[in-house]
Amino acid sequence: MFVLRTQIVILLEACIGVEHSLNRRRTHFLRVLDATNTSVWQSDCDTKAVRQQIFAIEE
Repeated sequence: MFVLRTQIVILLEACIGVEHSLNRRRTHFLRVLDATNTSVWQSDCDTKAVRQQIFAIEE
């Protein structure tokens, strides 16, 4: 589970970096694998939703 959480954090950091480099609002997609290996797609680098995914995995 630690490896999965680490992968999500890396994706989250990469998404934030892209958003900052563009310096404008664009739609980005972040693929997050949850504990059941299903895919969740978040648009616009929704970091709050991604963090909720991370917390859900940690529980």
